[in-house]
Amino acid sequence: MKSSKDFPPGATGPQGGAPPNYGPAIGRPRMPTIPPGAAMMEQQQQGPSQQSQQPVPHPSGPPPAELPTGPIDASWQRIWLRAQGRDWVSLALIGSSPRSPEATMRVAGMLARISEELGHPLVVLDARNVELRSMASIQARMRSLAARGTRAITVLQYPHYNPISVPIAQAADASMLCVFVGESRLANTQQTIEQVGRDRFLGTVILRHA
Repeated sequence: MKSSKDFPPGATGPQGGAPPNYGPAIGRPRMPTIPPGAAMMEQQQQGPSQQSQQPVPHPSGPPPAELPTGPIDASWQRIWLRAQGRDWVSLALIGSSPRSPEATMRVAGMLARISEELGHPLVVLDARNVELRSMASIQARMRSLAARGTRAITVLQYPHYNPISVPIAQAADASMLCVFVGESRLANTQQTIEQVGRDRFLGTVILRHA
């Protein structure tokens, strides 16, 4: 476990422990702790030549076929309600974890599942490995979905790992940050918040490794 300096101010502590008292998290109410394995959506495997190609879901289609299973408990409900704290059509979900590389996609998948069960399917865009040459096409895709009134969550990495995440997140209506207990460093989370824009964030989702 890393020192308290590795956690963003006001982040919720690990499950079973008291949250550290560092003040309000990025100016928003605290978010609950969610294990990365709580949702089970997996990205399709890609070959080396396909790493830079991003999946492009049909705008009128349903959320990803591999939606998470299991109960939608109170923690997931709180995350969903927090995500509705501002009107948005496009939401950027930003997080990186070498130990659990699919965890942020699973959070997006659970939000897609909740939205579908409420009668409002949304699209999940995987832009974690987007390159500079693909930036404009991802932004155009986000604008196209928004023009149709189709809600979309774009999954991105911390700018420390992929600087192209910043302009893509800024093209969204709002953002949420995923922080991994014992792994995410304060410098990376602060860099993300400052570069994307503090006022764009709805809150932080704290995840711990199983």
